[in-house]
Amino acid sequence: MMPYKDGFTLAKEIREKNDAVPLIFLTAKTLKEDVLKGFKLGADDYISKPFDSEVLLAKANLAVNNLLKDVTKKFDADKAVAQLGMSLAKLAEEDPTFQVKTDEASGQTIISGMGELHLNDD
Repeated sequence: MMPYKDGFTLAKEIREKNDAVPLIFLTAKTLKEDVLKGFKLGADDYISKPFDSEVLLAKANLAVNNLLKDVTKKFDADKAVAQLGMSLAKLAEEDPTFQVKTDEASGQTIISGMGELHLNDD
């Protein structure tokens, strides 16, 4: 038992502040209802006592590695969007026929012009 509040309450509070933090329940509660409640609150895993420390470590490592993969993908996507934005701005400066417009009806971005857009890793 945790002092002051139970794990379900803590998990709910954590999820309200940050849904990316890995959550692994390590608990004596083994009822199906408790396990399902843990997963409904956003648990990445639910381990019942007694537990094997090597299994716990493997699951914790997996949760952290999955988080790192998600963060890495986000930064890669952010870098690609930034690079595209810089390339579009450069092309707009160099080519007077180049336009970036938003179609008001559909909300789609329309890129038009006679220029060529070359993306690189610079």
